[in-house]
Amino acid sequence: MGTAENIKTVLCVGEQTAVDELRNAIDALESELTVVTADRETVFARVNCTIICIESNADLSQLSAQQKRFPNRPILAVISPEIDAAVVLEAGATEVYQTDRSVIDPTVLRARIRSTAAQQQDCVEDSQQKHALQALHTVSSNAALSYDDRIAELLRLGRKYLQMEYGVLANIDGTQYTVEHVSGITDEIPAGLSIPLSETYCERTLEQGAPLCIGSIETETPDLADRLAATEFNIAQYIGTPLRTDGTTYGTLCFFDRTDTRREFTDWDETLIDVIGDRVAYELQQEQRENALTEAKQETEEVLSRVDEAFFALDGEWHFTYLNDQAETLLQCDAESLLGDNVWDAFPDAATRAFYQEYHDAMENQQSTRFEEYFDPLETWFEVSAYPSDDGLSVFFSDITAEKRREQELERYETIIETVSDGVYVLDEEGIFSFVNEAFTTLTGYDETEVVGSYVDIIKSEETIRAAEDALRELVAQFQETGEWPRETALELDIITADGEQIPCDDRMTLMPAKSSFRGTVGTLRDISERKERERKLNNLLQSTRALMRAHSQQEVCDLVVRAVEEILDFDFNAVRLYNPETELLEPIAVSTVTKDLMPERPAYKPGDGIAGRVYTTGESELHQQMSQSGEPTIHDPIGSGFVLPLGEHGVVSLGSSEVNAFNASDVQFAELLAANASAALDRALREQELREYETVMKTVNDMVFVADTDGQIGRATKPLVEQFGADRDTLSETTLGEIFTAPTAQTWESVVQRVAGLSKTETRTYEVDLLLPGEQTLPVRVDLSPLSSEMTSDSVVGSVTDISDLVSAKQQASFERDRFTYLFENIPDPIDEVTAQDGELRVRSTNTAYEQFATAAQHTDTEIPLTAVADKKLRRLVGETESVFDEQTVEEIGIETQDGRFDFLFRNVPYTANGEDRSFGIYTDITDLKRRKQYHKVINRVLRHNLRNDLNVIVGFTNELVDEIDNPQQRSYAARVQDTAQDLIELGETARQIEDVLHRDSYKKRAVTADELLSVAVKTVNSVSTDVSFTAIGDPHVEMYADDRLALAIEALVENAIEHTVEEPAVTIEIATVSEAEVMVSVADTGPGLPDAEWDIVSGAASITQLEHGSGLGLWLVRWVVEDLGGKLHRVLPDSGGTRIEITLQRSDQ
Repeated sequence: MGTAENIKTVLCVGEQTAVDELRNAIDALESELTVVTADRETVFARVNCTIICIESNADLSQLSAQQKRFPNRPILAVISPEIDAAVVLEAGATEVYQTDRSVIDPTVLRARIRSTAAQQQDCVEDSQQKHALQALHTVSSNAALSYDDRIAELLRLGRKYLQMEYGVLANIDGTQYTVEHVSGITDEIPAGLSIPLSETYCERTLEQGAPLCIGSIETETPDLADRLAATEFNIAQYIGTPLRTDGTTYGTLCFFDRTDTRREFTDWDETLIDVIGDRVAYELQQEQRENALTEAKQETEEVLSRVDEAFFALDGEWHFTYLNDQAETLLQCDAESLLGDNVWDAFPDAATRAFYQEYHDAMENQQSTRFEEYFDPLETWFEVSAYPSDDGLSVFFSDITAEKRREQELERYETIIETVSDGVYVLDEEGIFSFVNEAFTTLTGYDETEVVGSYVDIIKSEETIRAAEDALRELVAQFQETGEWPRETALELDIITADGEQIPCDDRMTLMPAKSSFRGTVGTLRDISERKERERKLNNLLQSTRALMRAHSQQEVCDLVVRAVEEILDFDFNAVRLYNPETELLEPIAVSTVTKDLMPERPAYKPGDGIAGRVYTTGESELHQQMSQSGEPTIHDPIGSGFVLPLGEHGVVSLGSSEVNAFNASDVQFAELLAANASAALDRALREQELREYETVMKTVNDMVFVADTDGQIGRATKPLVEQFGADRDTLSETTLGEIFTAPTAQTWESVVQRVAGLSKTETRTYEVDLLLPGEQTLPVRVDLSPLSSEMTSDSVVGSVTDISDLVSAKQQASFERDRFTYLFENIPDPIDEVTAQDGELRVRSTNTAYEQFATAAQHTDTEIPLTAVADKKLRRLVGETESVFDEQTVEEIGIETQDGRFDFLFRNVPYTANGEDRSFGIYTDITDLKRRKQYHKVINRVLRHNLRNDLNVIVGFTNELVDEIDNPQQRSYAARVQDTAQDLIELGETARQIEDVLHRDSYKKRAVTADELLSVAVKTVNSVSTDVSFTAIGDPHVEMYADDRLALAIEALVENAIEHTVEEPAVTIEIATVSEAEVMVSVADTGPGLPDAEWDIVSGAASITQLEHGSGLGLWLVRWVVEDLGGKLHRVLPDSGGTRIEITLQRSDQ
């Protein structure tokens, strides 16, 4: 649509009053603009711009209609303060001027009209111009920015979009040029610098009265080359514009470079600096007015500070009865005219706000209220306190609009801080965090509540804190020395996150604004891990290159490449393939660990086949960010993206990742560098390998090796062969093969050597002969011959001599072992068979003598017969798959019916492999008698535990009756003895049951048993047996031993025995003590007559059980079996003072 100078006619749309106010503002500009309304729009050939007044959201429909009707016409929307500017812009406005229409500033209106035109032009031109104007608009409309921030941001945007290094806003007072704001450079041209106007280029700008563009001072304006701007400040390119405020010249805005690029400025450059100049002029004018307003406000506040709060009173019918001067001022009304009026009639808009409800609630409830509310007609926030009475309502109120706006500005500022991607923090003068943004908490892993109030060492080490403090001291010293606010300082440091990780960061710090003393610092943290990682990779690649160039073989080079890809480039999937001329394939030579684990079988490729073959043939690398779209079959591969690079004529290296799009530009660059270095290293290793081949054979091999020509003459021999032959090296080098070895069968050494020399390098021939030793002795050896042909030698063969005397001995030993096994197999008493699978069924290969004796049919002795042909099929398990007998060892019980009756066997299947064939041994152990004894034991145990116990309970019951009814003392004594004996038998049966439970060790789980548990058992036992027992416990109750619940039974039995066998004044002592680092001893002592040797010998196993010597009870047997099962030791001690002490030694639980 053109610039503001090209706009001749503007269309004003809106309420008539608003249109009239716009017309008055435009007329005040004394410009040539023609203002028309919608009813006269067709009179003019062309309307250049539409200005629409929007008082509410309902007016947005007019804006949409204008935008749809004239899509290319710029629209300036003049909106009231409560309208959301973003909504208006989204609805189609080109520019927004937000103000009360009654105070429209003509200068601002002109700037917005120019901005509207400029923005519309940018929309149809370059997108960068659009971004520039949008950025300028954002700065102008951002109420959260201070004047200095706005100027700094406008200078920064000017530098950015004009592509200039530096920007300066200067004030001109007569002939003096003073720098007020600087962007891009502060050292040589600081704010406050003052020089004569005649030494600047801006003098020419003021003379021209319009933007001045100089692409090269040297070529375009050489007459300016002698000014300080050129000689002192080296300004080589310049663009500037004059600044005017309230009709007078304020100064200039200029941008410049120190490098002469012979730049040609465009019309857009002139337009842009003109627009920026208008914005800066507007900000200057606003700042001047704000300063004047501030001074006026200060004077007013000085007066108002002595005045009481605004106040008015209402009667019960809501009529005004009184208003003070402050109320009259705040309500913008005449107090006298309001007296007697209804408050809701005088201020109808208040009836729809909180005023109405709060006042009525106060009157109805007769309770005071305090609230905040916005009153639209006055565009004011009020803080209101209302006090009800029987006669009416007293209202005190004050204007809190400024506070509300500050709150909104603070919220806007916090929103901006929270959207910054860098971590922002504020530290007070003590180094305590007072603020952090969300990016800071995301970077460090701490919650805001954890950081705020904490010292800076929560994220920084002491060394880092000292470095930061040194940098801040320099800033403070600079401020104290110059009086000028210092720029930021930057440090590279590691921060410590919440989980202990160290992250490298760029820490940019500056001082908190203050007039004199240090108030703290504000800073930003930026994660520079990626940059550090690139530096690390490059340094490691350089070190890897040195290692590659030191490698002595191609295998070593390939291993180093795989390791570098894993450890430096961080790609776990990788492999190196080298071309093998013998197989004509690219074969895997080195593979990463992850590749081996997940993709163990890596294929070889023919040149031209697959990605690897294609890269090798073309010599051009291939990058596939999505392997699924590469055409390469990857059904079984976990590769998401891959990169294959050539290694010259040697092969290729493949890199892969499980993720798609895993390779960035840095990865590609590093991989190409590694591949180029690896190719050079492979060339070098190949040359060295041939040079070392001959020397390696003769000098580094510790085996017996020789080199012979095609006549069989030995040329070189290793030291072991020389020493074994018993001659010096010179003598052996003059000897033929026939003189040191016996001849191969039906051949001569000369014919053998000539035939081997004609083989390929990979082929070998082996001969077993005798080495002729001194004293007519011989040594059986194996000679491996291979051709040796290179640039270093003529056609010859290399021979490796191996002593096979141990092999001969091993064969003899193997024969002896077979004889031993055969003897064992034939003489073991259990039946054994050996089976294998053939044609899908099991076949018996061999059996031992015991098997043949047990078998019921003669064909059992035959070998290699189908198992199904065996008459007694139950000798071998035939259920399940045939191969199941070869899977794992199994043990099971089987029953077999024979002509002699039924037999029970424990069958054990033992699979093994011999000569690549699956085989299995079957061992049958006769457990018939054992099972019968178990059954017998169960029957007898049931009789003892049930039948006998029931009968004994009957006896005890009847003897109780007899004792109570018999008067004869002797007979009563006999009955009591019968009763005690029966009771003892019952307890004996109970002990037998406990022993049976104890012997089932699988029912118990070992654990840490404390001494306190055992002492509790002992006390309980004493209390249950007798109350006349003296009981003593000695030891630490917290000592623990490794045992199970059966130990308590053993202690209970020992305590009962101690009490039972002490007739008079029984005393029992239990002691628990640590006897060593690994053992604990538990002892139970009594004061009885002492345990007889004969009794103890039987229990301890020193004597055998006979009909005459069998012990008197089961208690000690229970103790013995428990201790044995727990892996402990049992001892008897007979103290000199009398009695018996039984000692149990067990392992400590912590051992």
